[in-house]
Amino acid sequence: MSATLITAAEGGFPGDLEGLNKALESLGWAPAGSTAPPYCRQWESGGITLFLSMGEGQWLADFVFREVAPEDLEERGSEALEDAAAGQILYFRSLRDELLSGIARRIETVQWDDLSFDDLNFVEWSEWRLAGRPFCLGVSVFDTDMPVFVMGRAVLSAAGSG
Repeated sequence: MSATLITAAEGGFPGDLEGLNKALESLGWAPAGSTAPPYCRQWESGGITLFLSMGEGQWLADFVFREVAPEDLEERGSEALEDAAAGQILYFRSLRDELLSGIARRIETVQWDDLSFDDLNFVEWSEWRLAGRPFCLGVSVFDTDMPVFVMGRAVLSAAGSG
């Protein structure tokens, strides 16, 4: 995971999907979706799922570290989601500190006050610039019919670059 973020921050990912697939495989990620390389958009490594998407002319990676679906969601609705999200805050903070300490030894990290990706619906989050590229990590609640996610998003490369 740290190697993936460092590679992204250093501009080491190509801007085409086929090149991204090769680079992710070389970093130890395995295809996890129904589509095989060179056009795979879902990957897995060490219990972490990575989803590739295109946004505003750049390749994004959404990392899902944990997914929690409350058992009492039907009875309690959004209250059950809020409780589930609150239960993930300590895990998120520990993960954030661990990731940041590993990355900060290799590249410049700057704490950022604004959230670059407001579509992630974080209840608690942190964002950094890793060698100038945004990376955010947090606890996300999208909707009452979805689980709570501990997830992050990073910009991997500009489309067509590399």
